[in-house]
Parts: sequence; C-alpha cells; structure tokens
Amino acid sequence: MFYEEIILHAGLSKTGTTSIQNSCFQHREFLARHGIIYPGFTLKNRQLVNHSDVITGAFAERTASYGLGFRHSVGSEDEAKAIRRDLRGQLFSLLE
Repeated sequence: MFYEEIILHAGLSKTGTTSIQNSCFQHREFLARHGIIYPGFTLKNRQLVNHSDVITGAFAERTASYGLGFRHSVGSEDEAKAIRRDLRGQLFSLLE
C-alpha cells in the first residue's frame, strides 16, 4: 500500500490530543471507508490508542521521557529496550 499523505497528530498534555485519537480509533472503520487509515498498535497484548505513547516508546532512550501512565507500565530499562524494538518494528512496518 502506498500512502499519498501521512499526518502525524501530536500535541502537548491537556490539549485534547488523546480525545481526538480515541475518537479516530473508535471510528477507524468509518475513516477507512473514506480512505483514511488510522492504525492501531499493541503493547503487551494491549491496544495502544494514543499514538504519542507509540512514538515516545519507539524513540525515547529513557523511560523518564514517557508519559506518566505509559511509564508505569514499564518495569525496567531492559523492558524499555524490548518495548522500543517492538514499537519501532510496528511503526516501521506500517510506514514501509
């Protein structure tokens, strides 16, 4: 599949980003019918709706950079490395 355009929606805390992403995720079938793909990602068999967690988890070298809720789901720096590899793989697979 070739994407003509990729839009990355990111925002600072308390700007409505999570609300918008939750809505897009809930309505991804409707969006798909209109040519918009809203991808889902998984971590530890849990669906990640907030793409900020995916981007942060894929690229941040320190767990201290993670959002508070996401940070609490990571037990150690070794686990963070495994998460980083997993999320990078999911993200890069989508972008290929």
